[in-house]
Amino acid sequence: MKSEMKPIKETIPLEEARQLIADACRPIDRTERVRLVDANGRAAAVDVHSTRDVPPFSRAGMDGFAVRAEDTFGASRYEPKTLRVIDKVYTGQVPTKSIEPGTAIEIATGAPMRLGVRTWPRAITV
Repeated sequence: MKSEMKPIKETIPLEEARQLIADACRPIDRTERVRLVDANGRAAAVDVHSTRDVPPFSRAGMDGFAVRAEDTFGASRYEPKTLRVIDKVYTGQVPTKSIEPGTAIEIATGAPMRLGVRTWPRAITV
């Protein structure tokens, strides 16, 4: 499937866009307390902060490959580095293997990552 980007032919000035947004919004002028189960579709009147990290581990931000950063130094499109894929880790799974020099683990978005590991999107050649 081929998609073509279409150029934007008509724009409006930034200040006009800001004014349109301001005119479409109205400030919160009253608040009420509701049970969490009844809060769907409502806006919070104040910022909400968690007292703990959720999830409590580092996780992959995208599908890709977890690799050791040193193994990618000097890699480019024209001088790729070759790594051996030793495992796959899906969301909800815990990695069972460690990444040794020259290896990589295919990893899904949200899957736990070990310290010192970074992910590359699938477009990277391994």
